[in-house]
Amino acid sequence: MDIRELSQIEMACAPALMMQEEQLLGMMANVRRFSLNEKGDLVLSSSPYSRLRLSAGERR
Repeated sequence: MDIRELSQIEMACAPALMMQEEQLLGMMANVRRFSLNEKGDLVLSSSPYSRLRLSAGERR
């Protein structure tokens, strides 16, 4: 998997949401490893202590 040149749009939202976006983009830019867990979720790891789990959730 190769993630390059992540983009973001300028938006006026709460500072807490903007901070979340910055953290997410920073983490994704530093992903070193990915895997699928037993539930089929995508797990992105940038360090042993920094992981992001992406789940499809319920389908409607």
